[in-house]
Amino acid sequence: MHSLLINRNQSRDSPTDMLFKYFQQLSGFTIFFVSLSVNFETMYKIEIEMINDLSQKAKASERKRMNLNIHKSADDQLQRFMNAMEPGTYIRPHKHEMPHKRELFAVVRGEFLVLEFDDNGEISDHFILSQDTGNFAVEIDPAIWHTVIALKVSSVALEVKDGPYHPDSDKIFADWAPAESDTAGAKTFLDNQLGKLGIFFPNIY
Repeated sequence: MHSLLINRNQSRDSPTDMLFKYFQQLSGFTIFFVSLSVNFETMYKIEIEMINDLSQKAKASERKRMNLNIHKSADDQLQRFMNAMEPGTYIRPHKHEMPHKRELFAVVRGEFLVLEFDDNGEISDHFILSQDTGNFAVEIDPAIWHTVIALKVSSVALEVKDGPYHPDSDKIFADWAPAESDTAGAKTFLDNQLGKLGIFFPNIY
């Protein structure tokens, strides 16, 4: 039985290098290899403190939402981010015309209403995301008008979308919906959509 004792204080070789040298001695053959450096700090961890901090930033934001990017750059082929949203935040209905642009929403905390519209601005489908009901996620097909409405305080979603992200061509806004800068129009639009589905919540925005 052959044993291997690795003494880090007596060698500058990495454990991987020493293992290869050990097996080379056993076999009598020269072994050519590439030494790999393993980074054990590559796991991106999303903890409750980060979620709470993101919600606080959303509450303090004029837009009542705040996102935290998980992807490393706009060129990533898969865009991933956490999105904290408060009731009253308005995301103007839009669509992603590029044929591969799918978009997935998954509830992390709180409750969301996801709406799809036809070309005339009428609701064609809807889905309420809530951990209470087990409705955890929904995927929007490319070229579909849609928006998301936060129904509870401190709501947070995970969004995943095909990349890369180009701000000039990423989305097309619906001309039948008010601009985000139209505060009064946006509130009326949100109330109207909720009313069509019989969804009401306290006037907290």
